[in-house]
Amino acid sequence: MLNKETISLVNAKVAFTSKCNLECIYCEGKRGFCLGNQAAMEDFRRKPLDVEDISSDTLIQVLKELYKTGLRGISPTGGEPMLREDWDDLVREIATIGYDRVDLTTNGLLLESYLEKKGSLPQGLTLVKISLDTHDSKNFKTITGGGSLEKVVSGIKAISNQVYTRANRVLLRSELRELNPYIDFCRDLGLKEVSFLDLVCYVNKNKEKETSYFEKEFVGYHEFANIFKKTFGVEMAPIEKWGVLFHQATLSDGFKITFKDSSTTRRADQCNNCKIFCQEGICLIRVATDGNLTLCPDYKAELPSYDTPRMLKEGSLLKELNNIAEIFTSAIQVRTIEQFALKHKIILPEII
Repeated sequence: MLNKETISLVNAKVAFTSKCNLECIYCEGKRGFCLGNQAAMEDFRRKPLDVEDISSDTLIQVLKELYKTGLRGISPTGGEPMLREDWDDLVREIATIGYDRVDLTTNGLLLESYLEKKGSLPQGLTLVKISLDTHDSKNFKTITGGGSLEKVVSGIKAISNQVYTRANRVLLRSELRELNPYIDFCRDLGLKEVSFLDLVCYVNKNKEKETSYFEKEFVGYHEFANIFKKTFGVEMAPIEKWGVLFHQATLSDGFKITFKDSSTTRRADQCNNCKIFCQEGICLIRVATDGNLTLCPDYKAELPSYDTPRMLKEGSLLKELNNIAEIFTSAIQVRTIEQFALKHKIILPEII
């Protein structure tokens, strides 16, 4: 069996669909930016996109097996998960299994229309994370390929009294001047928290393009913490999360600011000889829409993975999950940003 104390801290990102109603410039899933068989965002498929998604029944059976290992957190994602017609039924079933963390990642465009139709969010949903890269309507259209910030705002306001809400934003150097107005904007919407994500470099996609952008835009935790303290007079402190290091501060009104710091990550023995050696290490379980399960951002479909539908039929899935146990229980938290930069010939800013 998996180490239940260890695995209970881990979340599984589960892609409900590869479809999306936006064409964000940093994703480009619809325009074929992801290579080979892959879909968009967290949907690391091994099968081509024209192959049917696994059924909801199969997905629930996979998640039941994961629950037996001690896993207690599920993060529905995509694509845009709310485009799946039965996404809410899946959330309810996931909660019924016993998962105590069910947090939805969404662009927010469908929140208001869903509430108008259904009246309330599905029971069992514990957190809604809205991907919100700007508070400026014009910039929002540019970033998302024509999306409506006003519609997202309406959706956030509609759900803010039903569930804990958090905005996720990748922090870029060119946008540091927006820090204060962006935080004020989120507080005014009724959001409870903003999570700033440090920029991740996916060097196995388009190395020259990705590394150049990363060197220009990356902001490390220490630099952010200094800016934050000068602005708000509050120190950030580490909080318990699995894998990547997180820091958090609470403002006087209870509003929380979190920063994801991938300079220090969990690494297992298999990371040392990895073809990719990613920036984020061993931090998540990922389940794609074809049922492919992986621990890593496997954009080229070349790393070890698990065909969960096949293993379910063979009755071997739970046994195979013991392989994951060895990886998670042996992974140790170490500072790896310099090793990552050296391997991929990346120049880091002086303050990281």
